[in-house]
Amino acid sequence: EHFWACLSSLGIEDVLQENVVRWYFAAAMAVNRHSEVVPLIESHLRTHVAPELRAQYAASSPSRDFLAETTRAVSVLETPITLRHHAFALSLAGRHDESSRVLNRALRLANLLGNDQLVVALATDMCIALQRVGAYRDSLWWGEWAFSEYSRRDLNEGYRKVTAIAALAFSKLLVGDEVGLAEMIGEIEISAGLAGVHRPDTARFPGG
Repeated sequence: EHFWACLSSLGIEDVLQENVVRWYFAAAMAVNRHSEVVPLIESHLRTHVAPELRAQYAASSPSRDFLAETTRAVSVLETPITLRHHAFALSLAGRHDESSRVLNRALRLANLLGNDQLVVALATDMCIALQRVGAYRDSLWWGEWAFSEYSRRDLNEGYRKVTAIAALAFSKLLVGDEVGLAEMIGEIEISAGLAGVHRPDTARFPGG
């Protein structure tokens, strides 16, 4: 909420800078305010390539053009962000082997760049992707690795921790491994505020 408030206080020219606009959209998604910014984002994408924003926006509301949009984004710029969303699009299209290879490439790149949060996020994605195709043992390995890396890299992001634990717990259930499962699930703390929807009269827009 604080990050969203800070970005929303910026003028429109500042918001639409290449290194700001994707975060603006991501923050809006995180606080359930994305409907307020969609017209601005769509207008920006009509005149800018913006590969990371394009891939993220396509993933926020997958359509028949989802794979085409992420393919376009990746062809312009391969980053952990564009590759991650492209992997999601490939998975939805039923191209699971390709999706796994793209996720692996994204994870290696994130690790090379020192982006610890994305490393854990992508490992969690891999865990979930393998659940989807019935590779439960492999899924469990990735889930355990993602959770151990969250601790080893000393991250402090509640949402990332909850996601990693939930993916790992489900993998454990799928293989019938109940050891430590109750304690693991007990670590998941859900804030009621995260589920809240803003009141229209509190809406903020760029520039005030």
